Order: sequence, then structure tokens, then C-alpha cells
Amino acid sequence: PHILKKVISSEHIYDASISYINWRVFGFFFSFVGVMFRAFFVGTTQTKTLTLNSVVMVLSNVVFNYILIFGKFGAPQLGIAGAPLGAIIRKGGLGMPIVISVIFFVIYTWKRIDCKKYALNHLPGFRPEMLKRILNVSFWTMIQNFFSLSTWFMFFLFVEHLGERALAITNIIR
Repeated sequence: PHILKKVISSEHIYDASISYINWRVFGFFFSFVGVMFRAFFVGTTQTKTLTLNSVVMVLSNVVFNYILIFGKFGAPQLGIAGAPLGAIIRKGGLGMPIVISVIFFVIYTWKRIDCKKYALNHLPGFRPEMLKRILNVSFWTMIQNFFSLSTWFMFFLFVEHLGERALAITNIIR
């Protein structure tokens, strides 16, 4: 909030951004779990499962945004705050799966995957050497993602200074 207050000129956009972030932060746990499942299915070349999961996410995206933004089926009308809540339920920002996706992966894995074959039925101990190797490989990917996200953040900051209407149009087009 302290950084956004200094860089966003519109009080209305600032309030909407804080409202979005306050809900969106709850999705991180599910994002991490979803990424692990995605890595498993890519690593075991079961990419059809990821396609099926994407279909589930797109359909839930439409349903949950409609319900939460417009207050349908007894849900409160949350406006823009409903979008991140719907995102937490269906998927993560930046395309990472969230609750619906994780539920899908858990049920699919439980019903269709041989957990003993892949040692999914027990938790391994902490291995610092393995963590070091993973971080050595993933560090540059994290740097690339930081630059990718920061350029979009800067772009939307510049557009926001043109006005709320310009920002709304840019978000719709993106």
C-alpha cells in the first residue's frame, strides 16, 4: 500500500487496487501447490491432464467472476473485489492454478495415478543440497519473471496517469 499510494494518482484506482490485493494474497498457497502438480504432470509427460485442467479453469473463471462481481445466486455484489476472490477460487494470477485447479489435480491424481510408482504416498525429508541445486537452476527464471512482471507494472502505471478510462480500456484489451 505504501508504494502504490506514491505511484498511483487516482484515489479510486488506488482503493480498487488495494481491495484486489487484499483478496488476491490468499491465493498464494494454492498457487504453489498447483505449480507442483503442473510440474509433476509435465515431468511425467501427462500433458493431456493439463489441457483438461485448463478447460476446468476457464469454465470456472466465467462462472465465479459472474457470481462474485455481479452478486448472483445469493453471493454479495463485490464489484472489482470479486475478481480476485474468483481468481483465488479458480486460478492464480499469472496463469497459475488455484483452488478449483488444485482440487481437480488432487482428485485426478488420487483416482488415476499410481502414487506408489511415483512415491507420492510419503513425504521426503528436507535435503538442503537438493534445494541448492534447484535454486541454482531456477534463479534465472525468477529474474526473468521479475522483469516480465515489472515491465507490465510500469506500463499500467504509465497508462493510469492518462486517466481511469484509459486504464480501463487497456485492461480490457490486455
